[in-house]
Parts: sequence; structure tokens; C-alpha cells
Amino acid sequence: MKKEQFIKGLGILHLALLVGMLIFMTIAIFLFRENKFDYPAIIDEKILQVVAIIIAGAAVILSKILFDKKIIIIKNTAEAEKRMTLYREALIKTWVILEMAVLTCIVCYILTTGIAFLMLGGALIIYFILLRPNMIKAQIQAGLHDGDFD
Repeated sequence: MKKEQFIKGLGILHLALLVGMLIFMTIAIFLFRENKFDYPAIIDEKILQVVAIIIAGAAVILSKILFDKKIIIIKNTAEAEKRMTLYREALIKTWVILEMAVLTCIVCYILTTGIAFLMLGGALIIYFILLRPNMIKAQIQAGLHDGDFD
């Protein structure tokens, strides 16, 4: 696999996940900002805030732990193609865990129209943006070298 294809493919996937989260958040803001719907409160907003914070924190910690464990496995793998596949898998798992937490925050906003949920989701999105893949990160984290690519 060529170096440009490897990073470009990961970059497109990262961007697609990011755009999906941003579109969902934008739709939620415009549809539910005025709370036009008259439905009974199912759960107290304070309890939901605590649950959302726990989910967000657990997602960040869990994604970091799983990624670090996968990196250890990758560095002990001799074959370059296998390292690239495992690295791609580690990134996707990390992104999906974070996306789940962002979507949970957006759903909590939809249920309560509490702005704190959007702020928490926004903070997670900023963290997600910081995880954008590039070749330097791949070389450092996965131990990939220029000679590993076709």
C-alpha cells in the first residue's frame, strides 16, 4: 500500500465521522433549541448530566487504553502490512468509541434541551479533531517507515 493512500483513506474516514457528528449536532440544535415539543420529562436533567459526563469520561479513557494496548501489539509485529492493518483498526475503534459518546451527548440534548450536553459533545468533538491521522503520527505510533510502503 502506498503511503499517500494509507493516510488519505484514514483521513477520509475521520472526516466522514466528524461531518456526521457535526450534521447531527446542527440538526439537533435547529430542531430542538426552542423546545417546541410538549412532552413530559422522563428523567431529571441533573441525573442525565451526570450520566453523560460519566459516559464521556469513560469513552475518552477507554479509547486511550484500548489504543495504547493495540500500539504495543503493533510494535511487536514484524510484518509492515499487518502493522498498517492493526493501526487502522486501532484508530477506527478509538474514533467509534468517541463518536458514541458524542452522539449520546446530542441525544441527551434532544431529550432535555440542556446546553451543557452540547458543550460536552463539542469538547469531545474537539478532542476527536485532535486525533486526525497523519503520516508522522503513524510512523511514530505504529513504527512504520518509508520503506514499509510500496
